[in-house]
Amino acid sequence: MNIRIHRGTHQIGGCITEIYTEKTRIIIDMGAELPDENCLPKDIEIDGVTKGVKRCDAVFFTHYHGDHLGLFSKIMPCIPIYIGETAKKILIKLVERIDKENVPTINSFDTYHALQQIELGDIRVTPYLIDHSAYDAYMFLIEAGVKRILHTGDFRLHGFRGNKTIDMLKKYVGEVDVLITEGTALSREDTKTVSERELQGKIKALMQDKKYVFVLCSSTNIDRIASCYHANPKGRYFLCDQYQKEVLDIVSSTVDTNLHYILSKKS
Repeated sequence: MNIRIHRGTHQIGGCITEIYTEKTRIIIDMGAELPDENCLPKDIEIDGVTKGVKRCDAVFFTHYHGDHLGLFSKIMPCIPIYIGETAKKILIKLVERIDKENVPTINSFDTYHALQQIELGDIRVTPYLIDHSAYDAYMFLIEAGVKRILHTGDFRLHGFRGNKTIDMLKKYVGEVDVLITEGTALSREDTKTVSERELQGKIKALMQDKKYVFVLCSSTNIDRIASCYHANPKGRYFLCDQYQKEVLDIVSSTVDTNLHYILSKKS
């Protein structure tokens, strides 16, 4: 197997990773760059993926955040695109609100589930459910012959389910030849990470102290919204708009059998 990092090694976001053999070529994430105070995001073209003659067997998205998925509309229509099943539903709801013309494209996405092996030529891809601020996020084990690559996508250990990540890796992944991992916090050595549970406690104290509390956060950060909901004092209304309710309805109607399987299946 060969690895080509098109973008994502020198900044947070805008991630695009290519993995290929003599027979098969896949892309993991097609992220839009995050703008900063000095420059606007740069566009990117990849021969056989966004232009020219098709030379790509599939694109896999780890999750629905724009810095990992934002360039989905540039992928040639003939290339299969994969995303988590619930993540697809949430993404459709978001795009219906902000970018309606791309809803048909997202409707055409294929979906995968945790531990489902997807064979593409001589490459096998296995998704593993992880804890992230995006609901239904995954990392991928990519195998070809005896070689094994683990692409983590974005993951965290400080969320409600993050403490199970290491056990999951030991049980289902084991040793790999190459690790491709996100590094958002690698340069923050002096910063203490506040866990989602600790944050929930602070939110609860604030809600008990104040009569009215307004929360500004991403509509798709389900764990954060759940933290606020469970911190809300008994008997007090917890209100959101119709769009937010539709996103929460998608999540609440999803039986997270993938997570249950990963955490409870015995060897």
